[in-house]
Amino acid sequence: MTETGDFGAVDAFQTQYADALRAYLDTRDENSLAVGHEFGRRALQEQISILDIIENHFRLLDEISPNPGSDRSVALEFLLQTLAALDVATRGFLDGTKRYEEQRARAEDLAHRDKFRSALVNSLQEGFFVADDEGAVIDMNSAFAEILGYPPEGLPYRWPHPWLVDRKSAAQQQERVRHEGSADYETPVRHQDGHLSWVAVSINAVRGSGSDRDVYVGTVRDITAERAFAAWESAVLRLATSVSVAKSVSEVLSITLEECRTAVDVQRVVAVMWPPSDGEPTVQVAGEPAESSWRALDPQLRETFLGARAQLPLTARPIEWPDSPGRAQGLVAVLSGTADVALWLELGAPRWVTAEDRLLVTVLVGHLSLAIGHVRQFESARETSLTL
Repeated sequence: MTETGDFGAVDAFQTQYADALRAYLDTRDENSLAVGHEFGRRALQEQISILDIIENHFRLLDEISPNPGSDRSVALEFLLQTLAALDVATRGFLDGTKRYEEQRARAEDLAHRDKFRSALVNSLQEGFFVADDEGAVIDMNSAFAEILGYPPEGLPYRWPHPWLVDRKSAAQQQERVRHEGSADYETPVRHQDGHLSWVAVSINAVRGSGSDRDVYVGTVRDITAERAFAAWESAVLRLATSVSVAKSVSEVLSITLEECRTAVDVQRVVAVMWPPSDGEPTVQVAGEPAESSWRALDPQLRETFLGARAQLPLTARPIEWPDSPGRAQGLVAVLSGTADVALWLELGAPRWVTAEDRLLVTVLVGHLSLAIGHVRQFESARETSLTL
């Protein structure tokens, strides 16, 4: 809810809410607590603003119990029971209560009500946004801007949003909200600096007062770390299992590309192997573009491979191109053993590489070293067998 309802309805609501809150603080039983849910449903019907409910609640607490104590924590449960029925911007409220109290204390000195509202929304740990009936994001809080990297100065962000990765799925979820009134889902997004993140999105349709068009209010929560841990663990296990039975270097690279595509957002894997004597190295590629010779590689990539021969084995080093300073184009690593095999993991888009990305690639390279060593021994034995 973003609009305040009729003043008479608000006054009646606040008066009855005060009576119900006092009754709950006196009895503290389930029946009195359940009344809060009915107030939430009533707030939806009468278009009572969430912020009016919260402000009224804390004014009442100052009157009922000026000194902080157990009454405030008990009263908070009644407030949450009321807000739960609204199902907008209440997730994570318990975790954000402390931050809200601190923000409210600072907001008491603000002269204008709009400043308090903005401070409250920006205190939410989750990203908060409002979209119009065409899907354009027209308002956001600071957490939303931080998660996606797109500042409020760029509003409105029209559909399709610039951070979308899977536009088809996003369009399906948008249709779901239009027909069902709400949607909860997880989706990948592209931060403005280029790195890939995952967010949990919750959207609700709200009919604006005096309008026949819906607006959409929702939250986004960064779940990249949660998904990354599971994806990395799974990728390492699958890679270790798959490469152990690979019979060629090209097969090893294809398996690596598939496992790294999701976990690290890799679009191409290139392996370069130098011969024992002088001569051009051989090139194996999985992904596009699929160059097949040393001379066909991009000159910058050739320089990267030559420079990698001097770095320590099993270390992943981010590489920047001159046209995208501050953002890595990919990672280069030298396999263990002799320094005659180097690996290039090319990212889907230039971005900042995290310490977690480098750790994962280092672990994967360790398995790849064993796998490629195994494959080269197998190929050598096969050539010897054919010669005999």
